This record gives sequence, structure tokens and C-alpha cells, in this order.
Amino acid sequence: MSNPTFERIQGDIAANPVMLYMKGTAMFPQCGFSARVVQILSHLGVPFQTANVLEDMELREGIKHFSNWPTIPQLYVNGDFVGGCDILTEMFQSGELEHGPIAGHARHPGDGSYRRRAALASRCRSRLAQAVPPRARLSGALRSPVGC
Repeated sequence: MSNPTFERIQGDIAANPVMLYMKGTAMFPQCGFSARVVQILSHLGVPFQTANVLEDMELREGIKHFSNWPTIPQLYVNGDFVGGCDILTEMFQSGELEHGPIAGHARHPGDGSYRRRAALASRCRSRLAQAVPPRARLSGALRSPVGC
């Protein structure tokens, strides 16, 4: 049995190197978390496409099942799920987005969910770093996006 929503998502992430599922649009985000991810990607000069989950309830629920991740926004880079606002903000603040792959270290060794999230982010760091044009990488002056 085919799932049209999953097929749409698979098509979106296959066709767009950087795909963001968010509430609202890049020009008019409808939540602070979506706005923060847009701000990070825009600051880095990363070209990206968006899908507004508020316009399609099947997409809004489908993307959560597709990624097995309960929150929106969700960022995909080169077909792989990177994470949401928390992971992107952490990677941005630590400089990982500007320096490429850096080994992830769990802050709480006993917390398996954090380790899984850190491992997922680690696998995707190099792909996101490759999507950032060298001229747009941070100089180090700005460590955190403004807003939210």
C-alpha cells in the first residue's frame, strides 16, 4: 500500500539538497523555532526549500511519522534528516556548521536519547557543512542568531 504523503516527502528531499519542513514560510515563519532555523540557514547563505506544514494537515502529521521525530521544524540535508531547531542551534553555536564534521560527545552519558540525537547530528554535519558556501561561513563574530 503506498502512502502519498510519504511519497511527497521523499520526492521533496530527493529534489532539494536542503529541505525544511516548517510552520509558515521562510518569508513569514509562524513559530519561533521555524524562524530560528530559517535565520541560521539564511545567515550561513545556504539555499533551501521549504514546505509549510500549516497548509496541509496530512503533511504536518506525515513528516513526524516519516522521520520518527515529534516536532517541527525538521531539516533534511542531501536526503538525510538532521533534526530540528534544537540540534541546528546547538550546531550553529558550537561552530560545527562552519567547521564541518566534529565528533559529537554526549553531555549525559546515561541519556540514550541524547546519544542517538548526537550520533544522528554527527552523521549529518559534514553534509550540512558541504551545503554551506565557503564565503558564507561564519567569521566567528556571531555565535547565535538573534530572535526567538
